[in-house]
Amino acid sequence: MKKKRKTVQILAPQAFYLNGGARASLGGKSRVLIPIDLPVNTVEWYYAYTVARSENTETASINLLAQLTKILDPTGVSAVVTGVLLTPTGSGVCDIYLLDQNSAPKFKDKVDNFGGSFNYVYSGTRENAKNNTVQIKDVRTGRWFLGLKNPSLSEGINLTIEAVAVIEENINTQGNSQVYEMDDQKAITFGTLGWNAYQRGEYEKSLELSRKALEFSRNQGWIYNIT
Repeated sequence: MKKKRKTVQILAPQAFYLNGGARASLGGKSRVLIPIDLPVNTVEWYYAYTVARSENTETASINLLAQLTKILDPTGVSAVVTGVLLTPTGSGVCDIYLLDQNSAPKFKDKVDNFGGSFNYVYSGTRENAKNNTVQIKDVRTGRWFLGLKNPSLSEGINLTIEAVAVIEENINTQGNSQVYEMDDQKAITFGTLGWNAYQRGEYEKSLELSRKALEFSRNQGWIYNIT
């Protein structure tokens, strides 16, 4: 047996429109919670984002999974240099907080607008940022949340975000590792079909495909976001 690292998508690329705080009081949202379920044996994970002003309706292409897969050292000897990971330059700003399950409801209820506060993980949090790739090493198990917030009172923003984990697993040097890789690929295929069905509004079909994906592999944490 030997150890091998590989990338696992835990949040497929998604785009969100967030109203300014004042406008959100009349309808719409100025903040959103995204659940992040970290796969077993996660050693580190990343999220990348870019923010555009509301008049820019194009969805940015981040390609975090492809970029990380290309530069990742499977042995884990060479560390990932986040400076080589590219994200489209943003034209707006946002706040992104890494929250545990106790703090997430407080963020959603906007307790900070009424004199309250919520806790967040500093290493995974960015405020007033346009675009970036964030590396997180001190949170590696369980369910967490990314809290997206538009800090502006009046101007809406479009935010695109994607998240990828790096996991380390034991590989059978006799060749059995190919079986696990094939199962992961099947899970990704069915999970992608499920996500596409969800975006088309075909929710029952989406659930069916996502459950099928999890039958092949539970390493693809992002699929749980659909189910």
